[in-house]
Formats: sequence, C-alpha cells, structure tokens
Amino acid sequence: MSLEIIKKRILERKILEHRADDSEKIAVRRFEMYEKNIEPVIKFYKQSNLLTVVNGEKAITEISDKISDLIEGFKG
Repeated sequence: MSLEIIKKRILERKILEHRADDSEKIAVRRFEMYEKNIEPVIKFYKQSNLLTVVNGEKAITEISDKISDLIEGFKG
C-alpha cells in the first residue's frame, strides 16, 4: 500500500472517529517502521512461497471477500 493511500485513510479515520493519534506525521512514522521491520519478513515469506498478497488499496468489501476466499481455500 502506498504512503499516500495510508495518509488519506488515516486522515479520513481521524475525521470519522476523532482519534488524537491519527495525523500525517504519525502515518509517515508508521509507514517507515513498517518498511524497516515488516518488509524483510514479507520478503522471506514471498521467497518461501508462503505469502499471498491482497491488494489493500481496493474497497473494503473487495479486500474482505478476497481474504475470505483465501481462508476458504486453505480449509479445502
């Protein structure tokens, strides 16, 4: 997910939920921490063929449907 999408979603959430911890500065910091700490883990699982990527920039219903389909596929 791009930093711009993350900033947009956090600012929208702040408006809806009135959260004090949602700001552009915090969004950038969270994104930087994600890139530093999570990206190596993702790389490992991709190389091991143990990762399925779901596009988090789609509509929430599309994301939820995709995840549900993946879970059902694992259940067999």
